[in-house]
Amino acid sequence: MFVGIALVLFSYVWGSIPTSYIVGRLLHGVDIREYGSGNVGSSNLMQISGKRLGIAVGIFDTFVKGATPIILVKYLYPEPWIMLAMSICLVAGHNWSIFLKFTGGRGVATTIGVVFGLFMWREILLLTVVMGGIGRLLSRDMSAWTLFAMILLPVLAWVFNQPTEYIYVCIGMNGLILLKRLTGNFEKIDTNNYSLVAVLLCRIVWDRDVPSREAWMRRKSGS
Repeated sequence: MFVGIALVLFSYVWGSIPTSYIVGRLLHGVDIREYGSGNVGSSNLMQISGKRLGIAVGIFDTFVKGATPIILVKYLYPEPWIMLAMSICLVAGHNWSIFLKFTGGRGVATTIGVVFGLFMWREILLLTVVMGGIGRLLSRDMSAWTLFAMILLPVLAWVFNQPTEYIYVCIGMNGLILLKRLTGNFEKIDTNNYSLVAVLLCRIVWDRDVPSREAWMRRKSGS
């Protein structure tokens, strides 16, 4: 029991490592939360550091932060409830980092990493087609397609007869991603131009407060 609790706590701390924030501070001396979307993630880092570094950080968050702990515990301490709790805590740590006063990223890369760590290959393949294929063809804005893919994930896990705890993991991670979209990094909601309901709907669907991605990314957070 002690080992299990320690692993779960470690997962939250490990997930809390704010990779994009650290890179922004070290390379540019800026707080990434004050630029673009205000998100502490690789997509926002690209606005400052370019695609290559943004992709590199995204890969780190996916495979080192998300997949590696799950793969290790799957072979070294294969208790289903521990894998479930660790998966949830990895995403929760990324979204609400203990090192950034409980601000953070959106949890998508870490969630994808957990799915890799659980070896859910068919789900990964189909979601890659949805997000990377169909989504890219229909729209450059991937926010709505990401939400659709995350909702589809537990459904696919059920269709492919994955273990029950895997389905619970997918549902739990989806709940954290949705909660993060709704709350953001605790930014004040500006209702001068849009109603509260409209802003919340924009956050759910597009992960921002306004319909236009260009306008949202050009803004400076907190201004």
